[in-house]
Amino acid sequence: MKNSELIYSTHAEISEPTGEIILIQESLIYVSLEKKGRGGKQVTVITGLDTDHKNLQKELQSLCSTGGTLKDRQIELQGDHRQKVMNHLQKKGWRVKQKGG
Repeated sequence: MKNSELIYSTHAEISEPTGEIILIQESLIYVSLEKKGRGGKQVTVITGLDTDHKNLQKELQSLCSTGGTLKDRQIELQGDHRQKVMNHLQKKGWRVKQKGG
């Protein structure tokens, strides 16, 4: 598997390696703010998602108390919520970078 590593435990209660595979999120997620073509309204855009993340979109909308949508594997949230989104994604184990100013 491309995005995984084989992890073995050295815990005293486990006598033999289990060979358990844990997926590690290696993709880089970009968080940016867009205003162009949106009537002057600010929109936080999360790009770089490898699949559609409808649950993540709903989670971020709830966290930011705002509306949003999922289009072409990118999440759009109404308003400037870059810092909240970046902190939340980093806590979940994603590699996150801010794009733009």
